Formats: sequence, structure tokens, C-alpha cells
Amino acid sequence: MILSIVMPRLLITSFGSEVNGLLSTVTQIFTYLALLEAGIGTSTVNALYRPLANNNREQINEVVTEAQRYYRKVSLVYGGSIVLFSVVYPFVAGGNLNKFLIFEIIILQGAASFLNYYFSAVYNQLLLADGRKYVLENIYFISYILQTAGKIVLIYLGCDVIALQIMGLLLTIIKIPILKAYVYKKYPWLNRKTEPTQHYLQERKAFVVHEFSTIIFNNTDVLLVSSFSGLAIASVYTVYNMIYAALNNLLATANSGLGFVFGQNLEKEKTEIRNIYDAYNSLYTAALFMLFTVAALLTKPFITLYTAGVTDTNYLLPGLTILFVVMNLLSGVRAVASRLITVSGHADKTKVRSLIEAGINLGASLILVSFFGIYGVLMGTVVALLYRSNDIIIYANTKILERSPLHDYLGIFANTVVAILIYWSVQIWNPAMNNYLLLFLYAALFVVVCAVVYGAIAIALNAKVFRPYLCMFKQKLTAKRRG
Repeated sequence: MILSIVMPRLLITSFGSEVNGLLSTVTQIFTYLALLEAGIGTSTVNALYRPLANNNREQINEVVTEAQRYYRKVSLVYGGSIVLFSVVYPFVAGGNLNKFLIFEIIILQGAASFLNYYFSAVYNQLLLADGRKYVLENIYFISYILQTAGKIVLIYLGCDVIALQIMGLLLTIIKIPILKAYVYKKYPWLNRKTEPTQHYLQERKAFVVHEFSTIIFNNTDVLLVSSFSGLAIASVYTVYNMIYAALNNLLATANSGLGFVFGQNLEKEKTEIRNIYDAYNSLYTAALFMLFTVAALLTKPFITLYTAGVTDTNYLLPGLTILFVVMNLLSGVRAVASRLITVSGHADKTKVRSLIEAGINLGASLILVSFFGIYGVLMGTVVALLYRSNDIIIYANTKILERSPLHDYLGIFANTVVAILIYWSVQIWNPAMNNYLLLFLYAALFVVVCAVVYGAIAIALNAKVFRPYLCMFKQKLTAKRRG
């Protein structure tokens, strides 16, 4: 998180807001190109849950082989798309950047994704399904630290932005053999040449629709901002979004890393599945509101410090923080319910709803950006989320858990009321946060207070689920005191 916040500042001050906006825009467009492999990853993970739970190695090998074949085919199409995009986009992008510079950035950034898809994507899905997301995160963590540290050194040595992209590509290449070595050690029996006896990835086409909707939601904004308002304003969006993206990465890591809990327990009694869902969802929601309440309180003073000395564009736009917080909370409250829908095999039944969300998001954003600029783009996303987040929560509760969604809504309402009260209280208090030390100290204070408050709400609203754990904790504490 720290390094992801440091880098844009260095890019802006070293190369200007246009380069920072370009890098962000290119990243988002590559996310659109990732639609080519959409559906393969999620359907592979779902197909692996049951054989992993039953230790059926033959079926695991068959699923991995089938997925590998799809990934190899898609990778070749993806590579061709990168080349086409690198030739066309330099003539479409606004601003004053050199067209050959844009071409080089696209090729180097795209090469990293291509290599990942071709050589290691199927192993990522295997580890996800087996509850080993932490392995992927550890490899990514080490690689990212080395990559970012290398880029910082190159910037201080006066190197250009192309040198930074080459550094990123080299470290992506290094990650691949490390990941493969771990997989072969952990699963020495894995055989990617086992001939599948049936088609295991039938749901991949349905997941394409869901992936499309997700990509529209997550990546349309910066593309529209750069197209309608320019690369400099896209940089403003990127600076705000990096805060919330870093927090979302923490939550997404937990959500995807624990998704196997649902996948490997779906055959249990409905009551037990409900208890797992309620415990998981309540703690996730508490963490969500804790992080984004703190973000709401600290974004403005942080942006003030972060962009000090930057004069090529104004980064302190009023009201932008609230729109980002609302957007991310609306997206976050549906995350666990969405995960339950995914692993329960309901992708095909809900794909039309995902298309409706994508249509609302794109349509509303296109209309509103013409009138309100960057604000309009965020407002369009909020409108789409109001529809789809409610739809997901209602569907997961009524169709899968077979109960009323009232319990979920009660938790959202209670946390929202508390978030508003905390935000207003701090605005009235108005503490001075005019340096990074004070910002850090207040951040620590707010995190502790919010963790206690939202944690208490989670336990209070789910007392029945958490009671056995609380009793166990109480017994251990009593025994320790007696000892």
C-alpha cells in the first residue's frame, strides 16, 4: 500500500501528470483486453473445489489440463490484441506525449500480462481453489517490493519511463519460475497432459458476462475521464482512486483467499452454510466500513500533503472524497454475497443482471460526464451500484440461503449510521493534520476506534453465530487467570 502510494507521486513530479494519466489509462485498457480470458479462471476454480475437497487427483489433473489448453489459445489472441492496440492507441490518446513513447509503454506493459497468462495462469487458479491464495500474495508482495524499489532507484538516477517499464517486465518474468517451482513441489503428482474425460469449464461463457460487468464497473471511469476531460484530470482520478484501490486490494485478498470456504462447504446443511455466511459477511462488512470511514476522514489532508508542489493541475476537488467512499461502500457490501453466488453455480442464472448493471453504469456515466465531468463518471457508477448491489444481496439470501435479506440490510444500515456519526463528529472536531506524522497518528487512532465500534456491531448483530467463539475465549481467559 505504501509503495503504491509513493510511486504515483514520483511519476507525477518526475514525468508530469500526463504520463501518470497515460500509465493508468493503459492499465485499464489492458483490463478490458483481459476479457479474452474472462470466465476461464473462475470456472476453473469452481471446477477444482470438489476434487480438491475429495483429493481426487485424476480429476484435478483433467481440469488443469483443460484450463491450460484454453489459456494457451487465449494468450495468442491476447498477444495479437496488444500489438494492434499499441499501433492504434497512440493516434487516439489526447495530450502532447510522443506517439512512439505511448507505443513502447503499451508493448512492455502488455508483454507482462501475456507471459503471465501463457505460463502461469492455470497455477494461480489451482492455488486459489486449494485455499493457498497467500502463496500468490507472498510471491506478488516480494516481486512488487523489488519492482517498485528498482523503479524508485531508476527515477533518482534520472532514467526515463521506458526503463521503469522494462524493470517491471523483468520482474514479472522472474515470478513465473518461482510460482511453478512451488506448485511442482506442493503437487508432485500434477500432470498437465491428462486427457479430460468430460468438459469441466461449461460455465466459462456465463462467467464472461459477469467479468464484463465487473470490468465495466472497475475500469470505465478512468477511461471516460481521460477521453472527456483529458489525461491531467485522469491523473486526479488516479491519485484519489489509488487510496481506495489499495484498501480494496486488502479486502479483495481476504475475500478471494477465503472463497474456498464456501466452495468446499456447499454440500453441508443449509443452517451451517448460513452461519458461515453470516460470520464471514459480518466481519468483512466491519472491516469494509472501518477502512473506508478512516479513508473518508484522511483523504483530503493526505491529498493536500501528497500533491504539495504539483502545479500542473488542481487535485483538491470538493466532494470527490464522498463520491469515492459511497461508491466503494456500495461495491463492498455485496462482495461476500457475490462470492457465494459465484461458487454456488448461479453464474448463468444471474448473467443478465450483470449486463443490466454494465449498461446502467456505462449509459449513466456517458450522460453525466458531459455535464459534470469527473463527478458525473462517479455518479454513473453509484447509480449502477444502487441497482446491482441490492440485486446481489437479495438473490444470495432468497435463492441460495433461502431466507429474507433483512439480516444483511440491518447490518448495512447500522454500520452506515455509525459511519455518518463518526464522520460528522471528526468534521466538527477538525483536528490539524498538516504533516505526515500527525496524519499517521490520527490514522492509527481512527483505525482503533473504528475497529472496536464496527467489530462490536458485527458481534451484536450475530451473537448466535459468535457465541461459541466468545465462550471459548472466555474459558481460556478464565483458565489463564487461575493458572
